[in-house]
Amino acid sequence: MVDFSSSPSIDEISHRCFIDVELKDVIVIRKKDAIVTNGTTGLTCWRASAILAEYIRLFCDFTDKNLLELGSGCGLSGIAATKYHNLQSSCLTDGNDYVLDQLKENVDINFPQENYISVRKLDWNINYKNQIPILPDIIIGADLIYDVEVFTGLCQTLKNFLETPNSYAILAQNIRNRDTLDSFLNKELTKQGLKYKRIARVLLHKSGHGICFEKENGNTVDCLNEVFCSNYSFDYKSKIGNEVLLAEIFEIRMNINI
Repeated sequence: MVDFSSSPSIDEISHRCFIDVELKDVIVIRKKDAIVTNGTTGLTCWRASAILAEYIRLFCDFTDKNLLELGSGCGLSGIAATKYHNLQSSCLTDGNDYVLDQLKENVDINFPQENYISVRKLDWNINYKNQIPILPDIIIGADLIYDVEVFTGLCQTLKNFLETPNSYAILAQNIRNRDTLDSFLNKELTKQGLKYKRIARVLLHKSGHGICFEKENGNTVDCLNEVFCSNYSFDYKSKIGNEVLLAEIFEIRMNINI
């Protein structure tokens, strides 16, 4: 597997290519090189989306499911899920018009003819039923838990979509501020009748290259030269003892015991 990034153009746009030798396929992501463009961070390709894409590729089975991605940004995680799984449908969403334009381009690049993947605008503060045509079985999202101001809308959106007993969300989150993350998990989710469990910790591999998924059962899986994480730089690290914690992955469901 090889991950190529093209050189920035004059308007600071580049393309990141993720090549899977075994699948004999490639995912191309058009992105902005600046962290913030047009007042949003959603136009660049963040590391958490690569981590989530890798997790979905390695550990998930979404066969015949309807998938919804929240805060898709460049769309890497949602595009990867659609490439690697035989989904019934896939809907990638964001709330920013600039992001949506680029997201549509990325979907068109990777799925030039397929009609089972769509792009929709989704405002977390507006009733979802007027925005999304299907009720998803699976929700995914990367790096959504970063600002307390979006917590209420995000949690309400999760609650609205997780209506069926078998539906659930998988969220991957870079570890930046533990207090912010804990507030979301232990306070905001509870207010909406949601519960969570951590399903994996993502560590920098002891070699300093690649990552390691540590599952909650204690099993670990090394990803040294994988499809999505092989060439990402791993900054914003949280060191715990001799471990370098990069991200955590959570499963969220309705709390049926309430």
